[in-house]
Amino acid sequence: MTGALTLDSFAAIDDNRDANYLGHDFISPDGRPSHRKRSEVRVTVNDGCQGCGVCEATAPEVFEIQDDGSVKVLVQVVPLELEQAVRNAAHECPTEAIEISE
Repeated sequence: MTGALTLDSFAAIDDNRDANYLGHDFISPDGRPSHRKRSEVRVTVNDGCQGCGVCEATAPEVFEIQDDGSVKVLVQVVPLELEQAVRNAAHECPTEAIEISE
């Protein structure tokens, strides 16, 4: 029987679909894959920063407190796997100095 779908065929379809999600589509806030393209998420820290370190504690791969108390943003575009940590840092920032743009 030519062209029959087997369980292996469905597994290959799933593997290809999942590969297409990585870096292109995103997971919605409720945890389901979305077919909408993921926009680039960028983060900056404004002049209201007091260097308290909440951001660095929450997302050390993205934020680093400098010796002078300022914050250095280590990435220009936030990787998908760090996006939630950055959003948490922005939410927890006591001076609301973390700005996220999409």
